[in-house]
Amino acid sequence: MDTSTKSPKLVDKTVPDSKPKEKIVVKKPKLPPVILSNINDFNKVQEVMSSQNIKYEIKLLNNKQLSIKVFSEIDYRSLTEAINEAKFEWHSYENKVTRPCKVIARGLHPTCKPEIILNDLKALGFNVLSVVNITKKKKVNDKQITDSLPLFTLTFDHSEDIKKVFSITHIVNTRVKIEAIKKQKDQIPQCKRCQRYEHTQSFCKREARCVKCAGSHLTIHCTMDIKAPAKCSNCHEAHPANYRGCMVAKELQKRRLARKKVDVTKPKQQKVSTPKLTRGVSYSDVARNNTSGSASVSSQVKKSITPKGKVKSNKSFGKIQTTPKRQKSPRKNKSNEDTFMTKMFTKIDEISARLAKIEKRYEINYNGTPRSILKKNEY
Repeated sequence: MDTSTKSPKLVDKTVPDSKPKEKIVVKKPKLPPVILSNINDFNKVQEVMSSQNIKYEIKLLNNKQLSIKVFSEIDYRSLTEAINEAKFEWHSYENKVTRPCKVIARGLHPTCKPEIILNDLKALGFNVLSVVNITKKKKVNDKQITDSLPLFTLTFDHSEDIKKVFSITHIVNTRVKIEAIKKQKDQIPQCKRCQRYEHTQSFCKREARCVKCAGSHLTIHCTMDIKAPAKCSNCHEAHPANYRGCMVAKELQKRRLARKKVDVTKPKQQKVSTPKLTRGVSYSDVARNNTSGSASVSSQVKKSITPKGKVKSNKSFGKIQTTPKRQKSPRKNKSNEDTFMTKMFTKIDEISARLAKIEKRYEINYNGTPRSILKKNEY
């Protein structure tokens, strides 16, 4: 007898995946286009672009404008350097990938120096780009004074963790509250350099325009008297260029809202009327309009539907039961009652007469003779 122990065979129970793993494709973010303005000669633009070893695409826009699109960040930098050397007027937009994170710190004293706040945040390990105190202009004795507020705008690098930023509770040993910047919804942006719309001054290299006099200089260099009437550089009316009641601003704002309404609005949902159901008829039969023993569904439910159309659910699955409407019983006719009573009494009289005959025959014939011997007709 073999008593040797055999080692158990190891069975590989791992089942290979039937479905192959799908490759995750990471989409590269699109770079913002560069818009060239006041282009009177396309050949000059072509000469500058051909001198650069980059891949680009040009699209013609309105008002002598050209849109140039590139496909890499290196080409984007070389493009902006080339058009700056050629002294073209252009503007672009902020790159969403490298957009810095901006928040507001509430609770610091207005006279606190931004350099101290910047150094303190860097000591805490944050990659801070800038710190700016928020100010407000007000008039005191017919003089315009700039008042500092206990609010500071903190700009962090795009690689900074936003949750870590909002977890800040103390800056310069002062308790603060970090808040998100509240922007006006759907308001068209305006550049503070050229006073035009749809872009900002951080990405603008167009000719400067004054917000007061519409001159070809920055607003801080304006020498116009404060009491002198302003002039808009967009519509040439007597108001500052940043006035939101400007006819150009209203028209552009109207177009912007119209584009968003087309994208956001959803088709209105139609109201679905609940079909009228009868007692004992399933919902599916009524939906198919195929109820047995009836010509139409509407004719079945006219008598059983409630006045308000309320439907009560039955315990049986898939069936709906309606509460029948109470109907008033019609008045009974007196003549019908009389005829019914007379017929009933006549029947009672006939039955009592027959019983009396049977009883009389029973008393005569029952003289000690067994009942089984009696004739059937004597009963």
